[in-house]
Amino acid sequence: MRMKITPTYNVNDYRRVSPDFIYNRFDLFCEDGFFAVRVGEKVIEYRVDGERAELGLWLTDITAEELEQLILYIVRTHGDVRQITCSNSVIPYGTAKAHNHFRIVFPETVEEMESRVSAKSRSKARKKLRFAEEACGESKITEYEGSEIPDSVVEAFFRFKLATRGREYNMTPAEYLSRYHVSHCYVLTVGETIGAIRFACEQCPVVYGENFAFNPELSDYSLGRYIFMYHLSRMVEKGKSQLFFAGGDFEYKTHYGSIEETVYDCRIDVAKLDLKALEAKYSTSKKLKKKLASLLPKRVGDWLYRLKVRLLG
Repeated sequence: MRMKITPTYNVNDYRRVSPDFIYNRFDLFCEDGFFAVRVGEKVIEYRVDGERAELGLWLTDITAEELEQLILYIVRTHGDVRQITCSNSVIPYGTAKAHNHFRIVFPETVEEMESRVSAKSRSKARKKLRFAEEACGESKITEYEGSEIPDSVVEAFFRFKLATRGREYNMTPAEYLSRYHVSHCYVLTVGETIGAIRFACEQCPVVYGENFAFNPELSDYSLGRYIFMYHLSRMVEKGKSQLFFAGGDFEYKTHYGSIEETVYDCRIDVAKLDLKALEAKYSTSKKLKKKLASLLPKRVGDWLYRLKVRLLG
């Protein structure tokens, strides 16, 4: 079925993007080069950078037919585009790489959220925190937002990641926060020591758990897991709807009522598309002619055919 695709510049339409999530909302972090279109009843955003277009389709409920027509629209509208990509799509298209993805649908109350963790696990986490307090001093979780996030916290995050994962970021704190769209930071300290750090993108109803790190010198106290549990409860308090935290095989992602799904990172090379076939597939004029022909009585159809032959010689 042919879908009507029209551009929109209405800010209220941007909020209709679904899921309403930072990586589907280019309007929140692109000054220019982003576009929003209505695809039937849906609103989808994409951005164009030279020969490359990126679609905001992270867990978006979209059919292959809708995606094909969106691709056609982009190719027609942006003649320089040679490659179209999307991450974490629910359907494969073009060259598609499948992988897993975790998300948590938040309940209405903190009590319901906490009940997803066994009483034994909650007791164990509190006990470990008490041991950390006995060793280092009183514990505290501080929440920072936007420009309030201290450089020293991001630098500690870099050190922890290097020590625990061998990951070097080679960027400044400001560059990291900007590149990964971090809006909030939660810091668990014991005494004067940072024990764990949680970064999140909370600009939308659907939150992205961007990253977290723990102090390897305090690894016996499982402070990373504690701050993760704390963050889940805070999201319920803030009225957030879901948490996306990508894929992988980390054991902690399988808890808290998480849902694991298969998604696809797709690359569509325009040169490999049969654009003529796609145009024909969704051409209303050809379908209309075919439908009208089927409605004509056979006698009239035959007469029109003979007239066409006579006129064309």
